[in-house]
This record gives sequence, C-alpha cells and structure tokens, in this order.
Amino acid sequence: MGFFNMNSGKNENTPLVLAKQNLDTADMELERSFNILGKIAYQMSVEGYGRLVCDVDEYQSLVSKVTQTKANRDAYYNNFLQLQGLMECQSCGEQIPYGSVFCPKCGKQANEKVEEKIDPDALIFCTSCGKSATNDSAFCTSCGNKLK
Repeated sequence: MGFFNMNSGKNENTPLVLAKQNLDTADMELERSFNILGKIAYQMSVEGYGRLVCDVDEYQSLVSKVTQTKANRDAYYNNFLQLQGLMECQSCGEQIPYGSVFCPKCGKQANEKVEEKIDPDALIFCTSCGKSATNDSAFCTSCGNKLK
C-alpha cells in the first residue's frame, strides 16, 4: 500500500501517515507499560500477594500512564479511521462509513455505547478510598491499595 511505504524516496508526511505513526507509537508505549505491569503481577504471584514488589507511587503512576496512553491511542485510532472516511460502531466495533447514524452490521445507533453490565455480587470495595473493583482485582485502580 503506497500510504505506508516510507522507502519511496519522498517525504510522505500526509495526515494519514502521521496518524498511523501516532497510533503505532501509542501501541508500542502501551505494550511496554503492560509488559512492566505483567512483570509486577508475576513477581507478586510468585512472592505472594501480601508482599509489595514495587513502590505504590510507582505502580499508581504506571497505571495512570496506561490509562492516559490508552485514551490517546483511542483518539489516534478514531482520527486514523476518520481520515479514511470510517468510524467504529460503539455497539459492535465494526468499521463503518464515517457519519453513519446506524450500523449496517448490528442495526444499532452507531454512536450508542453499549453499557457493560456488571454483576453487583462480583464487586468488592476498597477499604481505603471506597471505589469499586471486580473480585479478581488485587489492587485498587484508584488509590493502589491492596484489596485482598
């Protein structure tokens, strides 16, 4: 595909190429951050969940960084799609023509976000800040407090 051929001899800094570069950079940053979080989770499972394997502030900073990078990545992705005349259906994830009101795949309004239903019995609450988390969470995503 000519859009992404960086070795063509020309400087192709088109909006589409720049959007793709931003998207790729965000993907790499997310991969690095998830790798670090995975190592922390592995160390905690080996050493026991009662033992902290990193500084709480460092952990919270990393989680915040992932959250911000994910939001940026989503914006880059939407921009990349829009430059191609596309958008993503919020209900089923299908790529559809930009500006569509209804999705041709699922029939729902394209901008209608499907609310994920959470079983209230599957929630626990942080004793430090009171925020809810799923039963399988080891740490609070809001304050980093150990949940179990």
